[in-house]
Amino acid sequence: MILNIFAWIICFIFLVACTILVYSIFRTNLAAINLGVFVFLWMFNTSLFMLLMGFIGLLEPPALLLASLGGLLILFAIPGFRKTIFASKNQFQGFLALCRRHWGELPRWLKIFSAAFILLSAVRFAFLIWALPPFVWDS
Repeated sequence: MILNIFAWIICFIFLVACTILVYSIFRTNLAAINLGVFVFLWMFNTSLFMLLMGFIGLLEPPALLLASLGGLLILFAIPGFRKTIFASKNQFQGFLALCRRHWGELPRWLKIFSAAFILLSAVRFAFLIWALPPFVWDS
């Protein structure tokens, strides 16, 4: 179980780093579009990585861990990639400040509605992740 959690964390870091690299190509001056592009690329990179690992038969925590560690080592060994990944930290902090400001300007009812929607979506996704694998693997 500890190996699985560690593999998940390393895969998460690897996929965020890959997403930041690809995102740097598509960045605009509009914060809302940047958020949409980043979320789309993150989902796309995650799906692509899992698809490729599944195609080659390595969709297991130890293999995912080794592939992600190898990918991170390669990404951080290349100076241009390392610079791009760490340079985006300041841009994300500015973006988060902008999001906090816009969140503060929303009416109270919309904040409650949004928080409830996000919470229910998270519970739904957690349930589907927990409930669906037995049915998927049996088919």
